[in-house]
Amino acid sequence: MESSLRLFFALPLESDDAARVAQWQQSIAPQPRVRWVPTQNYHLTLAYLGETDASMIPELVDYATEQLDVGQLPIRWSLNHVSRFSQGIWYLRGYQEPPALQHFARALSFLVPLHTQTAPFVPHITFARCDKHLDTPDIDLAITFRRISLMQSVREGAGVRYRSLHDWTGR
Repeated sequence: MESSLRLFFALPLESDDAARVAQWQQSIAPQPRVRWVPTQNYHLTLAYLGETDASMIPELVDYATEQLDVGQLPIRWSLNHVSRFSQGIWYLRGYQEPPALQHFARALSFLVPLHTQTAPFVPHITFARCDKHLDTPDIDLAITFRRISLMQSVREGAGVRYRSLHDWTGR
């Protein structure tokens, strides 16, 4: 195992929900210079840890196990809003945010290094990176998060792949 890993806690989309988001994504007219997020990478980041020593993983798992109230899983969320952060990150979110999303983000926030805390937690699912306007169709999808994962971001070629290192599921 590498000595330093890029880690984050996330709510990964289940394969059927990811497929429905991908189907919606494919309805957007093809445009040059858009980097689409691969279907298998759809997730909602709860806490980004950044570069972390691999030896810390057992402690991270223990802390998260103590802090996370997995009885709040599964979480249903209606995605009905498309927007863009100023850095060209296009995302989906819901107007009605389940309280459990903030609960999980707060529970894990003590693990986030101060240098990576740049903005308040905004629950979202990134679907594209593009500096220009995208004409996106309306969306109204109900998704269900069934697990929280400690994820590793692995660089592959021009992109990344996310690998689950540990999962917490509801009872």
